[in-house]
Amino acid sequence: MISAHFPPGVTSLTSKNAKRPNWQAAHLIRWDDENTMRPIGGWERLVLGPFASKVRKMHRWASNANTLYTAYLCEEHCYVEIDGVLVDITPVGGISPPFGNNAGYGDYLYSRLSYGTPRPGDNRLRMYTPMFSMDNWGQELRVMSSSDGRYLGWSPASPAGTKLAPILNAPLGNRAFIITPERHAMLFGMDGAIDKFGWSDEEDDTNWAFGDILSRARFYDVSPRSPIVTQQQFADGILMFTSNTGHVITWVGLPYVYSYRPLGRTSVPLSPASICETPRGVIWPAVDGWWIFDGTAVRALPCDVWDFVIDNMDVPNSRFQATCVHVVNKSEVWWFYLDKNGVTRLVIFCYRNGAWSMGTLHRTCGFVYANDRFPVMSDGVNIWKHESTLNYDGAEMPWIESQNLSPNGGENWFTVNSILPDISGNADALRFRMAKTNQRAGYTSDVYSPARKKNGSGYVDIRETARDMRLRIDMISNDNWGTVGPILFDSKVRGKK
Repeated sequence: MISAHFPPGVTSLTSKNAKRPNWQAAHLIRWDDENTMRPIGGWERLVLGPFASKVRKMHRWASNANTLYTAYLCEEHCYVEIDGVLVDITPVGGISPPFGNNAGYGDYLYSRLSYGTPRPGDNRLRMYTPMFSMDNWGQELRVMSSSDGRYLGWSPASPAGTKLAPILNAPLGNRAFIITPERHAMLFGMDGAIDKFGWSDEEDDTNWAFGDILSRARFYDVSPRSPIVTQQQFADGILMFTSNTGHVITWVGLPYVYSYRPLGRTSVPLSPASICETPRGVIWPAVDGWWIFDGTAVRALPCDVWDFVIDNMDVPNSRFQATCVHVVNKSEVWWFYLDKNGVTRLVIFCYRNGAWSMGTLHRTCGFVYANDRFPVMSDGVNIWKHESTLNYDGAEMPWIESQNLSPNGGENWFTVNSILPDISGNADALRFRMAKTNQRAGYTSDVYSPARKKNGSGYVDIRETARDMRLRIDMISNDNWGTVGPILFDSKVRGKK
């Protein structure tokens, strides 16, 4: 028996035929604290809706009466869930929809379609794309869509039928907002100025009297001038990005109230929603990989699956659709992006053990409390409760495939007689196969052996001979297979050819 010690996580940084015991592709697989492999849980649809436009942001909070509310901000509407009932609180006149993004000259493929006709797809020249914000002012909800620009509010204490309404005196034409721990409402891209941010008086988000010496409302024009793309609040302040520079905003007290300092020309999040705070720092993906800010400096975060991402990602569309969900109860960051076929793909980073994984799953937003077992996410139309079942409605069941297991650098043929996997749960839910590649030129001929299950003696009977072979494990039923630990191979090296 030969033990194959697969390290936790997926790596696509080398060819799938590289001769090393790593996992090279996966779908909805994670590793726990003991580095044992297990499936990501499935999901079930909550009976909510219908939503009149695409759901782009979700937010949950409790009122002063300890009633739990969940808000859903859509592209043109807003709803609040109260005791399982969806209430439309869209402001009178609606919410302005996101701006169009038709492709222009130089977009799409060269010499395709007629000259002068609109191009399909998105305009890759846009430096920043629509953003959606929600937060609380005490028990009251605050809402903003960058395409609408109004700072809107709604109170749980208001009479039934009350809609969102603009907060009195607040600037218009804004991009985004946050509520700071010091109880200021801070607006970004404020008052129609793409490079301006400012804040209300302390404890009063109706006071925007910037020239009043009795008010703590202030503003800055960002220098060097550049449009504000996104921001993320963290323990020591606010991380703000313009189209080419990162800045840190910190509270300094009177007379300036807040100050900001540049971090230099850092890589900017790929989309406004592609950023989140974690215990390790603020994390985001950009066009050149993943990055992390630990409160002091920005540094690259090595991503073991980045070459697969960048080879397949539709960058223009991902600028509009990509989003991060911090699955805090699993210590994971889930990032959803679009590939070149219009399919939404998923990258998962576990910041506890550093493992990367991947999958194919369409989600537009989500949230989870730290002590909640079940993350809630949306595909833009439906609301799904995750990790509550082993049903994978609308997606494949979990699977994983290794890199090449060939001995001696692939010089020899070898035979696998059987596999001895360590499975803690129902082994009948899994099937094992070997992917064989005997043609060296181009690695184009992959032949999978028949799927085999673990027998009563604990072995998987597979007799396959090849020079290059990879192991694939598929989940084939909604049964809990628990974890997969060390895997032993009964194999024999053959001659060279």
